[in-house]
Amino acid sequence: MTNNIKNNNLNLLIKIFLAVLAGFLLVYSLPNRNLNFNLGFLAWFGITLLILNIRLANSKKESFYITIISSILYYSTIYLWTNRFGVYVWLLASIFFGSLMGLWGIAVYIFEKNQPKNICVFLIPTSLVIFEHLKTFGILGTNWGSLSYLQYKDLYLIQIAGLLGMYSITFIMALFGYFISEIIINYKKTPILETLKKYIFIPILIICVYIYGFLSINLDKSNDKNNIKPIKVALLQPSFDMLIKKDSSKTYMMTKTLYEMTKKIVENDKDTDLIVWPESSLPGLNNNPYVTGFMENLAKETNTNIIYGVISLDEENKKHNSAVYYNNEGKYQGLCSKKHLVPFGEYVPISNKLRKVHPLLSLVPEYEPGDPEKDKGVFEINGTKFGIIVCFDSNFQHYVKESVKNGANFVTIITNDGWFENYDATEDHISWNVIRAVENRVPILQSANTGISAVIDKYGRVTKRIGVFQRGYISDDIKITKSGSLYTKIGNIFTYLSYLFLLLCIADIINKKKYMFKNIPCVSFFHKFNKNKENKEN
Repeated sequence: MTNNIKNNNLNLLIKIFLAVLAGFLLVYSLPNRNLNFNLGFLAWFGITLLILNIRLANSKKESFYITIISSILYYSTIYLWTNRFGVYVWLLASIFFGSLMGLWGIAVYIFEKNQPKNICVFLIPTSLVIFEHLKTFGILGTNWGSLSYLQYKDLYLIQIAGLLGMYSITFIMALFGYFISEIIINYKKTPILETLKKYIFIPILIICVYIYGFLSINLDKSNDKNNIKPIKVALLQPSFDMLIKKDSSKTYMMTKTLYEMTKKIVENDKDTDLIVWPESSLPGLNNNPYVTGFMENLAKETNTNIIYGVISLDEENKKHNSAVYYNNEGKYQGLCSKKHLVPFGEYVPISNKLRKVHPLLSLVPEYEPGDPEKDKGVFEINGTKFGIIVCFDSNFQHYVKESVKNGANFVTIITNDGWFENYDATEDHISWNVIRAVENRVPILQSANTGISAVIDKYGRVTKRIGVFQRGYISDDIKITKSGSLYTKIGNIFTYLSYLFLLLCIADIINKKKYMFKNIPCVSFFHKFNKNKENKEN
């Protein structure tokens, strides 16, 4: 009895150690602006250890706690920047998202106990895809933390997103994790070569993904097939501190800085077609005659098209976080408002009473989201269409995809990442836009207040960038080629098929116990197919 207790305690300590190790591997794979080399490969080992640990768990409770140890370590690093709102805000964000992933750990345990391995090898990666997708819904919805973003520097791997979207990268990584965990779990009972032979399709699939990525980048000749004049774009980075943006006495200084930087850009290159200012760059409201008059005169004076970030008012006097576009004749061309507002940054969710919890929350504005139906965010310059995305919207697939479907040949993203201060979350924003560029085969240009501003080509290569807290600008010629990809056309078909597969597996598990869905043809067929697979394994 004593030996059993000691063995159980030892096994538990090993599992806790593996959970901590998996968490640290995921943490060190996060984007880091100070590293010139790629540590994203550590995420492959991190998710492998996590899947292995869950599969070795002895109960649902154990699988839950093992998963949240890894995930809280991971999410506490991602949301470290929220410390500026108080330690408890950071703790709540870490525990909330970590616990959500704990539910995925329970699901993996249940699937392991109720489905044959030939099904689980697809079901566990599929369930992770669905977890990441479900996490984007609700008032706290976000894609932040997706495994796909950790791979933004692995250019050959991420090209698969142009076919099936970002979650296909997550699927590939989790499939690899299951494969390695299967070898480790069964190495005593089954020779490694036999396990490898059984699952040989997984390494073959991964090799094919990399070959596709290599060919996509190196065999594309679309840049040589047209004579369309490139659009010369300048991305302005004024690097204003977040505190002075709230100080009305600094309005003149900020406006003067923006004016002088814009004039300098045009003086250095008179052929500049478009200048992009960052999110909330111009103090004041857009309906203020001083603001509109200033922008009209500046656009005419410089003979340049200008995009700038400002707070706008609609017909009902509701505030929006918007990007406004003036052409080189000083004529207003329209605006695009942020659709997915940042909770606790641009509005207080649940109840305004939460403003009393912390002094900084009392400063959170009450913005309204833009209307995706009315506000398409696609404009034209020199006969070429382009899209405008405001800040956090680029974290989600839909907005860039819709811009490209509506004809955009390149996409500008304006943001104010000064909220992140000196944390590496600024690099996270770049990782989102790298994946958006690949998904839709479209160049993406990010103009950020305090950095990082960058030019990203349609294969996800960051060709130019300005670091954090540097004042300056990037100028680049954007080659106009056909934008769009298979993913742009079919959207999240891969994700929806994942849902269908998961539902069939859940129905099959219920069927085994209660036989509730025997009259539904697709469930009945899946049950018989699954049973035959299980019999072969046994």
